[in-house]
Order: sequence, then structure tokens, then C-alpha cells
Amino acid sequence: MRKPALAALLAAATALAGCATAPPEHLSIVDGASFRDASRLTVTIADILAASMTPATTTISVRPVAGADPMRVSTLLDDTLRERGFALAPSGMAYPGAHNVRYSISPVDGDVELVLDVDSANATCLFGHDAEGALVLVGSCSVLSTDTLALTIPRDAMPESATHLTRGRPMDITPPRATPVPASSSAVAPAAPRTALPAQPVHAAPPPVIRPTWTLVEGQPIRDQMLAWGDRAGWRVFWPRDVNWIVPVTTTFTGQFDGDAGVLAQVANILSRQGKPLTLMFAVGNHSAIVTPAGAPHP
Repeated sequence: MRKPALAALLAAATALAGCATAPPEHLSIVDGASFRDASRLTVTIADILAASMTPATTTISVRPVAGADPMRVSTLLDDTLRERGFALAPSGMAYPGAHNVRYSISPVDGDVELVLDVDSANATCLFGHDAEGALVLVGSCSVLSTDTLALTIPRDAMPESATHLTRGRPMDITPPRATPVPASSSAVAPAAPRTALPAQPVHAAPPPVIRPTWTLVEGQPIRDQMLAWGDRAGWRVFWPRDVNWIVPVTTTFTGQFDGDAGVLAQVANILSRQGKPLTLMFAVGNHSAIVTPAGAPHP
């Protein structure tokens, strides 16, 4: 009598195991790309999605990366999507009303190809590298839209430019004044005059304050990660090539990128306390952050 119950239990366990292991075609792929390239393209993915949808009212279900994901690309993308204002479905789970997102980052003849699938829409972009090793867009992206979703490629958010998407601001919305309609000549008597109340401006609710999250990934060079953080924030970071260490443990920071209390300054202060003194200067006019060893002249 116990055999049917045992068989049912084994069947349920097998079904759960099948759900936990998604087919390869349902997973995102990061293969052969450097940390800096992969992290930069997570920003590009988030910017394409933000330009194509309304983040505040959109839930995204991102397919997890196949394999171990040692560069924590899934985490980096989630951080940026939340900063843009998207809600995220639990990893790998179907969620009612969520847009399904799958991406592939892989090398192609020395360049890097990004393939982004959003539901049934698709965008494919090819990137090369400039003299400093940063990604630059090669040509234009190929886009396949659907009747329900048109993917938009924001040119000003592509790696060829340091500028960032402009965020919307709350607007004061004033109701239009009614246009008076002349009384008909057949009216029996004119209506008694009324004192019109002044229109009251209606203020749009301010957007929610989102404190950006920044993940320092274990096993990756500190220089590459700070350059990647700058890419995400729209800042150009100058960090000497010979000032570099491997991050020993994954750590999370919150707050804005720049400023004396920003995350870049937090990292520089931690390194200084660990016997690696650095100085940091922000050039706000051109969005540049310059890091040098303590006592060395700024470039």
C-alpha cells in the first residue's frame, strides 16, 4: 500500500528537478566576454529596456545565465534594472504580466555581439573596442519588433557616448479653463452669474527614490570593476593600470556614484585603510573621475 505513495513522491521530485533545470534555449548566455565588456553590456540592456517600456509599471523576468556565472552578470543586470525603476520577477520563474528577457553576450571575430530577446521582439548589436579597450558600437543594431512591443535603441546610451538617458521630472498639470458658450437667444432668462473658482494646479506624484545598488564581484580586478561602475553611471573613470588588485569577497554598496559620500569614494577609502592609499578627484563638468596613488600628480 506504500508503493503508490512512494511513486507519487518520486514523480513530484522529478518534476521539481525538471523545473529547476531550464533548457539551454531558455537561459541567457555569457561566453568568452571580459568582465568589463559583460558588465558594460548589462547597462546597455537596461537602457534599451528603459527606452522601450515604462519602468515604473513594468515587471521583468530575466532568464538566468547558464552555468556558474562567475562574473555575477545576472546580479549586475538586476542592480541596474532596479535602478532604472523596473520590478523584477523571482529569478527563472514565470510571473503573470512580466516581460520575458533573455540575452547572449559572446565574441565574434574579435568584436562582441549582444543579442537581446524580449518576449518575441529581438535586438542584435555588435561592438568593437577603442584604443583604451572600451566598447564602441559598430554600425547600427538590427531590431525585430512585434505588434505589442517596439524595441528602441537609445543612441545616446550606447557605449560610443558617455552621456546618459535623461530622467523625467514631475510636471505641474493645470486643468484647462472652460471656454464660455454664449447663451441661446431662445433662452427664457439668463442664468444667475456665478463666481468662477480659480483652477488649482494638480501636482504629479514624485517618482519613488531608488538608492542604486553596486556589487563588487569576488575574483575580478578592482580597476575593471570601477571602470564598469563608471560606465553604468555615465562617468569616465581614469584609474592607473598598475594600481590593481583582485577583489577577495563580493560586497554590496548603495548610494550615488559620485561625490565625497558616493560609492567610488567609499571604495577608495576602504583601499586606503587597507594600506593602498589613493586620491580621488571628480571633474563634474565632463563627468570624469580621476584616481591616482596618494602623492602622485593628477594627469
